Amino acid sequence: MSSISSISSSTNLYQPNNDFAKRFQDFKALGTALQSGDLSSAQSALANLQQTVSGNSSTSTTSASQPFGKNSQANSDFQTLTSALQSGDLSGAQQAFTSLQSDLKAAH
Repeated sequence: MSSISSISSSTNLYQPNNDFAKRFQDFKALGTALQSGDLSSAQSALANLQQTVSGNSSTSTTSASQPFGKNSQANSDFQTLTSALQSGDLSGAQQAFTSLQSDLKAAH
């Protein structure tokens, strides 16, 4: 099983709007579910995250197909994560989430 680092709830992030806060919470819930090996909760968290992303696509440059904007590697890993969860591949989803975390950390 791959190692998924936890997402700190005490992280002090600049939150410009509720959409960002909701995305962060959905992403955190997804990571927590994957870390605990809970496929059903991970699938639900992913659905919530996708709904948050697509629900605000008219006012944002992000979309369900490119939730991380111009970060093509993060978008690719997110699609891999989505496919793995949709097919019930917990291990593949965990690996994709770990890669996605690395992509996002490297971008900042």
